[in-house]
Amino acid sequence: MRQIINFNLDWKYSNQNHQNFQNPTFDDSCFDDVYLPHTNKELPLHYFSDTEFCFISNYRKKVVIKKEVGKTYHLVFEGISNYAELYVNGKFVNSHKCAYTNFECDITAFIVDGKNVIAVLVDSNERPDVPPFGGVVDYLCYGGIYRDVNLIVTSNDYIKDVYAFSTDVVDKDLHVEISLTGRDQEVEVKIEKDGRTYGKQKAISNNGKAKIVFSELHVELWDVDNPTLYDIIVRTNGDQKSIKYGFRSAKFTNDGFYLNGKRLQLMGLNRHQSFPYVGYAMPRNAQYEDADILKYELGVNIVRSSHYPPSKHFIDRCDEIGLLVFEEIPGWNHIGDEAWKDQSLKNVHDMIMRDRNHPSVILWGVRINESDDDHDFYTKTNALARSLDYRQTAGVRWKPHSEFLEDVFAINDFVPLYEEPPLREPRMETGLDHDVPYLVTEYMGHMFPTKINDQEARLVRHAERHAQIQNFAHSIKNISGAIGWCAFDYNTHRHFGTNDKICYHGVMDIFRNPKYASYVYLSQKNPQEGVVFEPATIWAFGEKDIGGVLPLFVYTNVDKLTMVFEGRDPIDYYPDKANYPYLPHPPIIIKEMPEVWGSTWKDVVFYGYINNKLVATRAYSSNPIPSRLSLQIKTKQPRLFDSIRIKVSALDERDNVMKFYSEPIKINVNGARLVGPSTVSLSGGMYSIWVIAEQKHISVSVESERLSLQTVEIDL
Repeated sequence: MRQIINFNLDWKYSNQNHQNFQNPTFDDSCFDDVYLPHTNKELPLHYFSDTEFCFISNYRKKVVIKKEVGKTYHLVFEGISNYAELYVNGKFVNSHKCAYTNFECDITAFIVDGKNVIAVLVDSNERPDVPPFGGVVDYLCYGGIYRDVNLIVTSNDYIKDVYAFSTDVVDKDLHVEISLTGRDQEVEVKIEKDGRTYGKQKAISNNGKAKIVFSELHVELWDVDNPTLYDIIVRTNGDQKSIKYGFRSAKFTNDGFYLNGKRLQLMGLNRHQSFPYVGYAMPRNAQYEDADILKYELGVNIVRSSHYPPSKHFIDRCDEIGLLVFEEIPGWNHIGDEAWKDQSLKNVHDMIMRDRNHPSVILWGVRINESDDDHDFYTKTNALARSLDYRQTAGVRWKPHSEFLEDVFAINDFVPLYEEPPLREPRMETGLDHDVPYLVTEYMGHMFPTKINDQEARLVRHAERHAQIQNFAHSIKNISGAIGWCAFDYNTHRHFGTNDKICYHGVMDIFRNPKYASYVYLSQKNPQEGVVFEPATIWAFGEKDIGGVLPLFVYTNVDKLTMVFEGRDPIDYYPDKANYPYLPHPPIIIKEMPEVWGSTWKDVVFYGYINNKLVATRAYSSNPIPSRLSLQIKTKQPRLFDSIRIKVSALDERDNVMKFYSEPIKINVNGARLVGPSTVSLSGGMYSIWVIAEQKHISVSVESERLSLQTVEIDL
């Protein structure tokens, strides 16, 4: 039966391109010992050259393989940035021109029974023949073998592909199309969940193809609140392949998006897959956690994988937790020559073939982000996508009235803050005299960059505009939803962002710590899923221009707030339904409070109520003093050679984050590799530590000159 053998460990790496490095007898003693995922160069957080990682590097791995007669051996690289050449035992196997799609090679003819040498040339230059390059790009693509590598061993007659889809969620049918290599044979398909069988059928393949159809299955539907997954197990005499599958329908229409026949307003954020210091090279847990942050700490129901296919681990987690995905091909603004377009078409094919069984994926992006019209090219990308999968296509544009070849008109709608309404009417953008399926795929971003340690007024205005845009999007039935730019700050080229090489466009910072705008999204969730009660203030009289804290926005899903200002009578406030009538949970805006000019600034307590029941309390000191460092382990399932995230916060005596506490902290790690430097400054009173577990017991200690040592212990 099929074996999947992880090849992440025991690699040799050199940041130079050595002559004859691919030869088995090459002396690699000067190479560094590394494991994957791996970045070709760790970077500072700020102020570095955006070409530091643009060079050719070499990777080598010596491995013993038991080669058996009747077996086939495939080596799968899930992500190499940006161009790669594979050599096995000194012989060239194949090359690959995409940083984001699988590089899969049949190496059966190249390996021997016993010791083998795998060598990979990695060209991380921004080559104009590799999308997205050829123009400028508003993100970094980094370098290295930055995703997992696996050896897949099968019989010579193996299952090449399984494609599962449903055409009728009322009937709850399932179509399974199987591609095989070798001789025709009997194929069995079984549907299981938690050891229970929901369906089983057999068929005989014909010319390497088999199709089995199930109907009237007694299964639960997959949706954002109940993401039920089933195992589709395909078995032949010598092979077995399993996929996770969710039964659901997803359809963009002229009056919105429908999941399983019910209209769902899409509220989401874009996500870049980059992290501080190591860029793309973060393992499974980091990918899982980003999905969890989007779903549970930001409360969104859709993410756009801007501007490329994400890690398979990220999409796996989206399947598990019910987070919808708009997935698109690599690209940013630029369209290259015919060879470049051919590579983009290959990217469309590879993206869809990898991810078309995922229930979380609801839309294929088949247009280069924000590019000009190209009728022939985009006619081909749409046709190819439709030939491979039933899902709808979209093309993200920035120019109004651009040619509409896709199923969904998707547009980046950047309205300046001084203009109203905060989004444009759909027909103004499409230029059509009738409604079409319509999705806003970016807004805000460069309209109002905001750092986590900016003045409070800027952070407050940033959040307010996100709330205004979502309120407007919810008000128009023809707008299926709006996906903001973006979830997290990210490193970028010198042509964009601040000249420190960071785009401060996120509702969270690059370390996945929240700005006030993040609470706009989180507060829209049902209170039964958790109470949200987040005043957008540090409660300082002199922080805002002129003085005072008004207007004070509280992003929350409670229905009443009571403010108790020390020495004054309690005052009640309620959600601002007049200005935010379409949001499920409008913010509470405190516009008036007791006069305090010329008097002593006092402490305050905010109480949140639902149906007159106290559900939340936040207290603020008028004289906050640093009290302690808080360390929170954010990773749910630590594993060897996987990432663990620990959030660091400087708290006052009321357990509020001290936003302007930026003093250095020293990090000491045992049993793991620290990502980034060991001495850093807090930003917005917070920091995230990532470590890669190398032993089964790990300790992480953090201290500063003013705050005492704090330690967390982690056992795997």
